[in-house]
Amino acid sequence: VILPDTDGAGAARVAHDILQKLRDLALPHQDNLARPIVTASAGVHAGVPHAGELAETLVGYADRALYAASMRAVIGFAVSMPHATSRFLDSGSKVLR
Repeated sequence: VILPDTDGAGAARVAHDILQKLRDLALPHQDNLARPIVTASAGVHAGVPHAGELAETLVGYADRALYAASMRAVIGFAVSMPHATSRFLDSGSKVLR
């Protein structure tokens, strides 16, 4: 999901809302005894691209955040933000610099 004119806090809210809606659906996950419903993690990158910065680079930042979220083995998301200065995310999320 690309969210122009959205800061990191706004993008984090969108990620949280998407994941919450998925949880609310409670789709059965028959092959996973540990988690009987479908869950997901998300990676978010918030920042303004520099001139000449490739789209692949920006996707790479979000992918790094997704990897961090999934490695914590919890349902949630992580946000990659250059120059992050404060924790604005809920306790199930993590800011990456």
